[in-house]
Amino acid sequence: MDAESVELVSKEMEDIYYVRVLGTQENDGRGAVRRKLKFTKSTIANLPFCTNTQLYCYDNSFAGFGVRLGRTKKSYFVESDVRGGDAGVRITIDDVNRISLDDARGMAREYILKMRQGINPREEFKKNERERERKLEERRKKTITLKIAFQEFLEKKRYKGMPLKTGTKTEYKKILDTLFDDWIGISICDITPEDIIKKHGKIIEEAQARYKKMLGKKKEESIKIPDKVGRSYADSAMRTLSSVLNWAMWNFSID
Repeated sequence: MDAESVELVSKEMEDIYYVRVLGTQENDGRGAVRRKLKFTKSTIANLPFCTNTQLYCYDNSFAGFGVRLGRTKKSYFVESDVRGGDAGVRITIDDVNRISLDDARGMAREYILKMRQGINPREEFKKNERERERKLEERRKKTITLKIAFQEFLEKKRYKGMPLKTGTKTEYKKILDTLFDDWIGISICDITPEDIIKKHGKIIEEAQARYKKMLGKKKEESIKIPDKVGRSYADSAMRTLSSVLNWAMWNFSID
C-alpha cells in the first residue's frame, strides 16, 4: 500500500473514531466539522485532540455552547446571531483547563444575552482593547517629566544635522536647574499655558528683586524698577522651555 493510501485509510479510521466518541456529525457551512453530544465534566475531559482540523462539539442541552478541539488545546466557545447584525458570531470563552463547565455556561449565557440585545461581543472586545491601549498610552505620557524631556532633548536634538554644542547644552541645563527646578518632576502633559504665564511672571519678579538687592538701597520698596528688567531673561527662558516641550510633544507623540 502506498503512502497516499495509508494516509487515506488513517483519516477514515480517525473519522470513524470521532463518530463513535463524539456523536452525530454536521457541517457548519464554513468548512468546519460540528458534532453534538451531552456535556459533562468527564465527557469534556475525555474529548480527543484533533490532528487534521478543528472540531466543534456542541452541547445537546445548550444551543450555541460548545468546545473547540485543536491539536493541543480545548476551548469553550459560544455561538449565536447578533440581533440586527452579524450572523453566526462565535466567541471563545476560555481554555477548558482554566474554567469550569458551569462557569463557562454562565459566561456563554451572558454573551448570548448581549447578542440578543444587538451587542456584538467581538466589537465590544475591540472597543475595550482600544480603551485599554488609550489608558496605557496616557499613563506612558504621564511618566514623561520635564526633566526627562530636557535630558532627551539635549541628547537627541539635532541642529542642521549636528548635535547641540556643549555650550548650548550647559546653558539649557542651567536654565532647567535654576528656573524650572520646581517643575522637574511634573509631567509635561500637566504643564498648562496658565502655568507658563505664571512662571514667566515669577521669573521677572525674582529678577527684579535681585536687581533691587544689587543696588544696595536700604529702602528697596522705594526703588522704581524699569519694566524691562528681567523680562528679556524670562522671555529667553520661555523660548528654551517652548523648544524642549515642542520637541518632546513631537518625538513622544503627545497631542
